[in-house]
Amino acid sequence: MKIYIMDDSRPQQGGGFSWVSYFKKGMGDFITESYENSTHCIVPSASMVKPEKVEQAKLEGHRIILRCDNALRHSRNQGKGMARMKRIAAIADLVVYQCQWAKDYLDDFLGNPPSTIIYNGVDLDIFKPEGEKLDFGYSKTYLYASASKGENKRWNAAWYDFQFR
Repeated sequence: MKIYIMDDSRPQQGGGFSWVSYFKKGMGDFITESYENSTHCIVPSASMVKPEKVEQAKLEGHRIILRCDNALRHSRNQGKGMARMKRIAAIADLVVYQCQWAKDYLDDFLGNPPSTIIYNGVDLDIFKPEGEKLDFGYSKTYLYASASKGENKRWNAAWYDFQFR
């Protein structure tokens, strides 16, 4: 098996770019920079590649794997992010959701394609299980963290849920 990572985009913001670096590190020699020598093509995010390229790869006999972690923002995808995701999911051999929440949120919209959940990994060279532990005592502690103020980070939903705990 040789995996080619499909990516037509310029490095920008988004989880797909950091995910690719972890994926390459974890998969090692299974990754190839040569499309022609690959057997599988992985689409890290539907926003990172044009659907026509994925459809062509499928016609040429590559197995297609689409990674999904959230809905795509229309403002960053010329108003067609979710249509693009649905189009790619329709031809994918497998859709990989990053968590159960993502599957629950997107699976029906994508037509319940063949799928699995592979939790987003972390770089164990940086984040170690034996690392520092924080002791919060006996009271419940809630932490909400967001790297941006975008509306898709759903602060309002987190606050709503917190009120009922």
